[in-house]
Amino acid sequence: MKELLNDAIEEIVFPPSVEIYAEKLDNPHLHVWVVSLRRMGYPSLFLMGDMRGRKMLNLSVEDPFDRCACVFRIDPPSDLKAMVTLYKRLFEQVDVLQAGIFRLPLKVKVLVSSGDESWLEKLILQEKIRGEEYFSFQEKISEPKLKKLFDSLKLDHKVILKNEGVDVFLRRPTWLNEEFVPLMHEVGVLLRKRYGLIGAQNPPKDTFLSLRVSYETFLRDEFSLVAFLDDFLEKLRRIYIILLRCFEEVSSSA
Repeated sequence: MKELLNDAIEEIVFPPSVEIYAEKLDNPHLHVWVVSLRRMGYPSLFLMGDMRGRKMLNLSVEDPFDRCACVFRIDPPSDLKAMVTLYKRLFEQVDVLQAGIFRLPLKVKVLVSSGDESWLEKLILQEKIRGEEYFSFQEKISEPKLKKLFDSLKLDHKVILKNEGVDVFLRRPTWLNEEFVPLMHEVGVLLRKRYGLIGAQNPPKDTFLSLRVSYETFLRDEFSLVAFLDDFLEKLRRIYIILLRCFEEVSSSA
């Protein structure tokens, strides 16, 4: 993946340095311009550059515009063909293109970076001093782990990568009758707690139950999201069958 970013960054026409916006900024050296694009619900690809002319191309789990305060908007470069081509190769389409000025640090988990390596090393060192993990998150992401993350986005259930973890939105199972959805949702919440999980935020309307899996868990070699979800839903189905039998026995004895 890093090779793909390396190739793309060589062809990109970059915006001017942050220096041209210096009069509008308090401490310009602490600011960067950012140009990002993404497909809704998918990772973001963003360019960034600073006062000294340093530049990086980054693939992150979320878009900086969603997690960080933009100081003000700027016009994006006129030629982003290489960047758009790379993103479409990864995620098929681009829904949102934005450009703006941000104050460092950018607090989005980065999967891979290309560009000024000394700048990247400095950002990672600063994060470690602060006890944060954003650009430094990529140190945990090998090519196999990156593929594992990308493969999760192709599952039947909706999966979205967030700073906090891997959010999974389960649709109503085909074996579950509509009338029992509220009851089984509550059972699912209890089962979710047994696994030590919490729910995800902002679930789509068709979500039956949401789960948030930590990156610590997800990135383990032995962890399979598909196997985990199959096991979770099978346990839920067995509970459902037991409850149905109980209802039938109560009804027949009434």
